[in-house]
Amino acid sequence: MCIILLLGTYIMKQMASYTLSSIAFGITQGLAPLCTLPLMYTMAICSTGPNLTAPVYAPRYPELVEQQIKFVSVMDSAALNIDLARDMKSAELAVDDLRSKVTLRFWGTALMKLNLQSDKAFQTSI
Repeated sequence: MCIILLLGTYIMKQMASYTLSSIAFGITQGLAPLCTLPLMYTMAICSTGPNLTAPVYAPRYPELVEQQIKFVSVMDSAALNIDLARDMKSAELAVDDLRSKVTLRFWGTALMKLNLQSDKAFQTSI
């Protein structure tokens, strides 16, 4: 009897805890737009204030300039080598041809199977 009473009390406590946390979550989410207003983050309902500990990243201009210089040198070397552009274009065309052949073969096979199935269905219905 004592175990049943303890178990019932524990279940009731858990249900009350879940209900109260759900209500608190609903209220917090409902009032969340108010927390974005100036100085409203100081209210108790706005549990998360502005993130003052977020790291501030300074722009790294020297690294950006180095990357830009590398990019320019790659583009200059690619402009001097006409074979590279031609090879890239021929590879692109080859991939497109392969894609169209695979697509046509797939759809041709699928249509043939569909026609065979419809022919069998027609013959069995006669």
